[in-house]
Amino acid sequence: MQGRADKGLFITTRSFTRDAVKEATRDGASLIDLIDGEQLIDMLKELELGVREIIRKDYEVDKTWYEKIWVIHNCSELSSYNMVFAQECTGAQS
Repeated sequence: MQGRADKGLFITTRSFTRDAVKEATRDGASLIDLIDGEQLIDMLKELELGVREIIRKDYEVDKTWYEKIWVIHNCSELSSYNMVFAQECTGAQS
């Protein structure tokens, strides 16, 4: 660096090459801070600059609900070979 600057700052939305990092941290070189995309995003989040938090609900299938519907729908089709199914429909315990 030339001029009256005490420090340099480079920002990228991606990442820096090994050579860029090596040069920025080389002994005797002017002080240069490197901010890559990950760091930039973290800083924007922390300072709430140009970003906003979005809370999303996540859903999963409730298998037991569907199993109950299947049992209720199929209870009229009881067969002697499926004792577990028959017990579910009648509420009997083995």
